[in-house]
Amino acid sequence: MKRILVTLPVTEQHKERLERSISDCIFQYIPLSEVTIDMVRNSEIIVGNVPSTYICASNTLELLQLNSAGADAYILPGFFLPILY
Repeated sequence: MKRILVTLPVTEQHKERLERSISDCIFQYIPLSEVTIDMVRNSEIIVGNVPSTYICASNTLELLQLNSAGADAYILPGFFLPILY
């Protein structure tokens, strides 16, 4: 079961829509100011701009959906390793 961390402000209507659209996932809605490195480490999917330094702690991250146009803080050397199939 995938764990999805959402740090964007969402309404109850948004939560219901997300959870109805994506089954077999555990959603965690946490304000960005309360996100911890352990939350990032334990998530396979993150929606929102978590501290870039937390990303390095994750071995399970499959998708990071930023809510900004700029991704400079997340593309530093050593942040991501290519996935080879």
